[in-house]
Amino acid sequence: LYVGDVRIEVLYPYEKKEDENDNSLVTYISFCEYNILCLGDLTCSYEEEVIEYLKINNLKVDIIKIGHHGSSTSTSNELLDMCKAKYAIIMIGKKWVNVFPDLSIINRLNEYNIKVLSTKVLYSFTLHFYNKSIYISSVH
Repeated sequence: LYVGDVRIEVLYPYEKKEDENDNSLVTYISFCEYNILCLGDLTCSYEEEVIEYLKINNLKVDIIKIGHHGSSTSTSNELLDMCKAKYAIIMIGKKWVNVFPDLSIINRLNEYNIKVLSTKVLYSFTLHFYNKSIYISSVH
């Protein structure tokens, strides 16, 4: 799907899964020379299908929207190793701020030197793409 200069590609799911989280829409968005992988609530159980698609199509990832609010059931080392993203976005609703993200995910992202942008910390933020750079503004 093309919307102006934005290209959105649906990578997953291919068929209905038993766990509703594994039925999440996974998208790959290309915009302003940046590539964003949005994992929805996908768990590690099905990340391999996404990893294979990225490999086969030689797709790079600059920004990754972490799966399932940063739950320990999502965002495997294999996926992070494949992506080599610079930024990770973790979206957490108000009622879940004491539950997510799991510390193991934050530690994993730190091991990969990925800058974490979380609504738990920033509440709300905007990414601005300008002149091959990303600028982040927050209301917090």
